[in-house]
Amino acid sequence: TDAAMLLAMARVLIHDGTIDEEFLTTYTNAPQLVGENGRILRDDKGEPLVWDAASNSAKPFLEGVTPALKGSFTVSGKPARTAFQVLHDSLAEVTPEYAEKVTGVPAASIQALAREFGKQAMIGSTVVIDGRKIRYRPVVIHSFRGLAAKEYGVQNWRAALLVMMLVGAPDAVGGLGLHDVYKNPDYFKESKCEY
Repeated sequence: TDAAMLLAMARVLIHDGTIDEEFLTTYTNAPQLVGENGRILRDDKGEPLVWDAASNSAKPFLEGVTPALKGSFTVSGKPARTAFQVLHDSLAEVTPEYAEKVTGVPAASIQALAREFGKQAMIGSTVVIDGRKIRYRPVVIHSFRGLAAKEYGVQNWRAALLVMMLVGAPDAVGGLGLHDVYKNPDYFKESKCEY
């Protein structure tokens, strides 16, 4: 149920346009092109392709390339969409009303929470620390065990990360720090996968 609610929140953020397009384009695979088989399209050197808005063609994301975040295109005679567009399209039926049926949380509450999260993310804001301008996104979803340590926990956490990526919160001041905070203390050993 957690994933359903979080994905409904993601849908609201995307629908409202409350997303950090610069973060998504620069720091995620959102602009990469996806073929009909669901795989990222690559050039002959294995580099992922994006749709260059400047030349209206598929190119690797290099200097001088302006990647499109959204859209469907034709590459080598075949349809392709940006990874962001794939996400957007996949959320078509994950409405707050659908999430209400799955979770019992009222659709209006899901919408209000998503909009408050997007508002408080202050997309576009920056702070200067030690002379460096850094993204400022004072929002975070933190799972601890309640969200992650149960059946479908990985999917729940993936959905939460997706919501945070939409607003540019990962590794932003006030957002989710992805760096090694505790430098692997003795009490925190890597878990081993049993399957």
